[in-house]
Amino acid sequence: QLSGGRLVLGVGIGWARQEYEALGIPFHLRGKLTDQHLQQIRTAWEDDADHSSGGIPIWVGGMSDAALRRAVRYGEAWHPA
Repeated sequence: QLSGGRLVLGVGIGWARQEYEALGIPFHLRGKLTDQHLQQIRTAWEDDADHSSGGIPIWVGGMSDAALRRAVRYGEAWHPA
């Protein structure tokens, strides 16, 4: 509402193992954890008792097959670059 529909949530899991190590998150779980978070966001947006229904568009980035599957499953768009 604040942005008048101009806000997009961009999501990508990244490739730099050091970023995950710095946060204490297992690098090999990054895709699974991202999928879990996206599912939770979608579920929250479906509950209009706590949140306004609909949410904002999710664009999933990445050049892998997994990124494309994630975009189909959770996003409105895929950004390969």
